[in-house]
Amino acid sequence: RNMLRQSRNRPAVVAADMMGVDMMVEMYQRLGLSSFKTRKDVGISAVLGAVEVKPAEQFNAYAVLANKGKYNPLQPILKILDRDGKVVWEFKPDGGKQVVDERAAYLVTDMLYDYAGDTVKGLKGYPAAAKTGTSDNNKDMYFIGYTPEIVTGIFVGNNNNGPVKKDSTGTWPYGYNASRGAWMAYMNRIMPRYPKTPFTRPAGIVEASVCLISGKLATPTCGATFTEKFIDGKLPPLDDSFTVKNVCLDL
Repeated sequence: RNMLRQSRNRPAVVAADMMGVDMMVEMYQRLGLSSFKTRKDVGISAVLGAVEVKPAEQFNAYAVLANKGKYNPLQPILKILDRDGKVVWEFKPDGGKQVVDERAAYLVTDMLYDYAGDTVKGLKGYPAAAKTGTSDNNKDMYFIGYTPEIVTGIFVGNNNNGPVKKDSTGTWPYGYNASRGAWMAYMNRIMPRYPKTPFTRPAGIVEASVCLISGKLATPTCGATFTEKFIDGKLPPLDDSFTVKNVCLDL
């Protein structure tokens, strides 16, 4: 959670290495990312953006989190009317396919909600989860955020994949300062259409005290602790990094 808040890359690489590339690719496929058709030419670096994806598909992958782990294909056309206003065709959603455990989707959303924090404070009281993204040399900049009702993604970059320029203050643009403003402006216009629905915690989520240093379940000897959320039955082991021994003090 803290590493995600700080946009650190190493935890994503460690997690991908633990799960293996095959499982990583299979997850991307479940989220609807068509760039990951086969295992060929895909490595762990994919979690850092080494594989190009279509922005619309990436935004829709976040919709899986907003939709409690359910995937719906992109559907740009919702209704067709004839010249008299009669409905010729209308899209009827089927509820989606569960591709991610609802509890896991909630935990990621909860972390992205923490990450958003002050970033989306101006969203007029609507809860939102969000994440920024910036590619090498500041060529691609994203701000993707969502509420329980809507996902919005903003991409800033050049169509020719060329580098962008510094702003008037001499600052390089990145995901936050280049994309967030447009995201906030759009969301503040559209969100009054929707209720202020909070992200709801599903059954099977528990909280536990965790040792700050080891990341394992806290014991009386581990010192500083914090409270974290877990899927019930998938808690880390008890901390075994610290022991207390009686030592003879020779004066």
